[in-house]
Amino acid sequence: MRLSYFALALALMVPASFSLGAVVTLGGVGVTVGVDGNPWQLSPTFTDNGDGTFSSIGSTTGAAWDFSWNMTVKPDPFVDAVFGFKNTTAVTQTFTVGVLLPVAPPQTPFTRVGGSIGVTLTDSNFNGFAQLTDAGNGIYFGQNDGVNVLELFADPFALTVNTAGGSNVASDFQGLPTPNVPGPAATSTISIVHRFRLSPGDSVAFTSFYVVEAVPEASTLLLTSLGVAGIVAVSRRRSISR
Repeated sequence: MRLSYFALALALMVPASFSLGAVVTLGGVGVTVGVDGNPWQLSPTFTDNGDGTFSSIGSTTGAAWDFSWNMTVKPDPFVDAVFGFKNTTAVTQTFTVGVLLPVAPPQTPFTRVGGSIGVTLTDSNFNGFAQLTDAGNGIYFGQNDGVNVLELFADPFALTVNTAGGSNVASDFQGLPTPNVPGPAATSTISIVHRFRLSPGDSVAFTSFYVVEAVPEASTLLLTSLGVAGIVAVSRRRSISR
């Protein structure tokens, strides 16, 4: 099945002078929705939360889907996103939903990562059946610089509802609460990517999180430990001399 992409292009160089609650445009942040058809591009706004994080809430409608988002991002870096998605066509479709976030500063030379996903599938057309499946690989991928690092709901995955108007839930996580999955550097971006198949007329909500922490080089760790040891030694000498 051919996939095209709906890109939510946002603008990310935010001056430090923005105040709490200010509405800002973040350059470089992207939300992508892929489905058969022509690509869409929107530019939602973010609210500066005053603590280094930025939040955005919005919704849009395409030819084959209804889509909403509620996300908080931090360039140093994590993504915390809730997506609501409905297949408004009469056939099962393959969809891609993703978030791309520029990182600052770069997370090098290695990283530790962690992530989670919660899914709620709903029989929105009340026909007594809804199904969410993978599309040939994991439903969730955490990425550093476009490289898959963390996979959740690995292939094969299927979640079903067999009650009219009913819902079903599932969740998965790795490397939390403290990031501990080894990963490569993230020099420019981190991403969450979902790719899935959804039954006609039905809805799914994703609650997704991805966090990345830099792992210093061994030489940096050694210098830091030597520095701490030196400070301790000087403190002891001063105590003795008194």
